[in-house]
Amino acid sequence: MKSRAEKKIADRMARFGLEYFLPTIKVMRQWSDRRKLVEVPLFNGYMFVRVTPEEFTTVRMVEGVVNFVKMEGKYAILRDEQLEAIRTFVATGLPVAAAPADFAPG
Repeated sequence: MKSRAEKKIADRMARFGLEYFLPTIKVMRQWSDRRKLVEVPLFNGYMFVRVTPEEFTTVRMVEGVVNFVKMEGKYAILRDEQLEAIRTFVATGLPVAAAPADFAPG
């Protein structure tokens, strides 16, 4: 999905009646005149969606959706426990820091 458009896309998913999860966290942002706690997506450019095979086309029609994540040519699927772990973590409100990762193209 288009980065920085996650909340708009989530609204569109809801209008289509699709089940989605957009994990967000609160971070402090600094402007020249103020500081403010704002809510931002935990994973920029990504959200989770639970779909039936028939709903794949509907999701692709949602404006702003680019594609589904694939691993080794197959759609990436998370188990319910993995999503629940993300929900639980987000609910704690603990600060998040990105760790360096060494990814290879492909």
